[in-house]
Amino acid sequence: MSTRNDIRNLAIIAHVDHGKTTLVDALLNEAGAFHRGEVATERAMDSGDLERERGPADDLARVISRAPGVTVRSIGGLGQFSAVSIRGSTSLQVPIFLDGAPLTGSLSGSVDLGATPLDALARIEIYRGHVPARYGAAAIGGAIDLVGKVHRGPARLWLVGGIGSFWAREARAGYAVALRPGLSLATRIGYAGSRGDFSYFDNGNTPLLAGDDGYARRENNHYDRLFAQLRLDHRRGGLLVSSQLLAWWKQQGIPGTVGMPALTADLQTGTLRSITRVRADRGLGPGGYVEWIASVAGEQRRYRDLQGEVGLSPSDQRARSVDGWLSPRLRLPLWP
Repeated sequence: MSTRNDIRNLAIIAHVDHGKTTLVDALLNEAGAFHRGEVATERAMDSGDLERERGPADDLARVISRAPGVTVRSIGGLGQFSAVSIRGSTSLQVPIFLDGAPLTGSLSGSVDLGATPLDALARIEIYRGHVPARYGAAAIGGAIDLVGKVHRGPARLWLVGGIGSFWAREARAGYAVALRPGLSLATRIGYAGSRGDFSYFDNGNTPLLAGDDGYARRENNHYDRLFAQLRLDHRRGGLLVSSQLLAWWKQQGIPGTVGMPALTADLQTGTLRSITRVRADRGLGPGGYVEWIASVAGEQRRYRDLQGEVGLSPSDQRARSVDGWLSPRLRLPLWP
């Protein structure tokens, strides 16, 4: 039987998840693409590389919304609160991770995509259907892992700035350097904000009367956000150590709905988070490793609705939380 050596890509198209990735892996294995005992690299159903993204740093919600089966709901405008669902699930059923550590905290079960900038990310992994066990039993609707950027190569210094519609603006700077072979350091800081006063069609909350229809501008839709990161990555032999410290601060207006706008309500959020990952893969066979991921986060929020525009009565709330998380993981090959 004749063989062909000119095939370089293989794709299987099917409705939703009917085992496309599993079938492709089996075909490649039967074709001899993997050596006996080799464990193929785990494949996410969707993995988006962010190196070519040229949008603003606060556009994570738009990037994620391009994936099939993913819905992002936002209260409106760049940088405003955005939550994600996969295939009709609620946002609480889709945990979001940063380098394997959950971003959810005790103050809120859902993660605001508008507060997580693209600055420090290398790619986004979106899991639908069967979710790897390392993401836990809470990932009913799926899981999203934001994979941080690891510096490689020569030292790099960058400064980026820009302005856009509705007084959207951003400025960020960073420096990354390889201190010695296998050891790299990266630091970055950024600011972003927007007035968010876009125009929209307003029917005056009377859909059956055309006399009060017209265009209005979104009010109290502004935000300001600061972000800073210090990251250290070290690899020596079969040992990999990664540690990072991240800080967020965000102040944003809460515009309310079109029918019941809120002109003064606002929310301030500050978060300090540390994530450390240690992995050893020597002596555990092909693809085997033992790994520990630890995360400690402190968060402070202040919600003000002094006019009672969003709630049933005036409110001025302060909340603080400290969350810790530790996950040991072991992966072993099924055959030597």
